Amino acid sequence: RRGGSATRKMAAATALCYTSLFEGFGIPIVEAMNAGVPVITSNVSSMPDITLVTGLIGAKLVSFFAQPETAKRIEHAIIIFFVFMLSTKSKSRTN
Repeated sequence: RRGGSATRKMAAATALCYTSLFEGFGIPIVEAMNAGVPVITSNVSSMPDITLVTGLIGAKLVSFFAQPETAKRIEHAIIIFFVFMLSTKSKSRTN
């Protein structure tokens, strides 16, 4: 039961921002993408590989990559994510 509740909470998220310098596998990334939640993650370690493989399985999933060395670079990736999401919503309204 607990897993179902966590999945519902994850599915309600706008995005997962998971910008680790090192990650062995990245279970939170896989969980977010499984719930259909876009991911903002590091462009280091195993994170790009995880999102590319999971993205292939998950169809319409979107990943944004950040350089995790400074907060400014992470902030930049978050801003790009929200600009993308806003432009996507406005395009879908006109179609």
